[in-house]
Amino acid sequence: MRWIITLFAAHLISCAASVQSDPLQSTQAHVAVQGYPEFKAAVRMRESGGNYQAVNSLGFLGAYQLGEMALTDLGYYPGDATHPSTTNWTNDWQTLHWSEKSPSPDLPGVANKAIFLGNPAVQDRIFDEWFDYLLNRQLIGKHALNTFLGGFRTIDYKGQQKLIEITPTGMFMGAHLRGEYGLANYLKDGIVSVDEFGTPITDYLFEFERFNSPWGGSKWMLAR
Repeated sequence: MRWIITLFAAHLISCAASVQSDPLQSTQAHVAVQGYPEFKAAVRMRESGGNYQAVNSLGFLGAYQLGEMALTDLGYYPGDATHPSTTNWTNDWQTLHWSEKSPSPDLPGVANKAIFLGNPAVQDRIFDEWFDYLLNRQLIGKHALNTFLGGFRTIDYKGQQKLIEITPTGMFMGAHLRGEYGLANYLKDGIVSVDEFGTPITDYLFEFERFNSPWGGSKWMLAR
């Protein structure tokens, strides 16, 4: 009898060790990781239905729905009097003449809102800048949120429990929706904020989880 108990105990220890050593996998692990061009296309569809001339009810512009804060941070919009703080920012675009900055030598300078809305190539290139600025300079450089990359969270997504991995593209889109402090508050303290339409930050972390960033197969490679 003693040897049976000993074998049973050893079996339980072996099972426990195997469970502990098994890596977590997102509930989307079966979904193929897609590239950065596919990521941009998914952002456009989620934000505007792919409409480069879209202006939503809150004043966000274009296919990627960029606001005054983003375009001011990137040097395209000079700002105006209706955004005294990051908690009170109105996208009313009161300044009619923009900086005329060009995102590339082969593209026109962005002198006003009409040029921005009328040029898809300008918007695509500015989104690349926004991705790099928000992810690398703000989320990683300023807030050191890279420590959360590769971790897992259980979230509620449309009434269902989902296990998600914290990835660069998901993290970027969470901040794109709710700002860098909204993402920091979620990752550090578990605070799930929602936008003006009731979309929680966790929806974006889930929906944009499985994409590669522009740096592809180096340290940002998401495929396992």
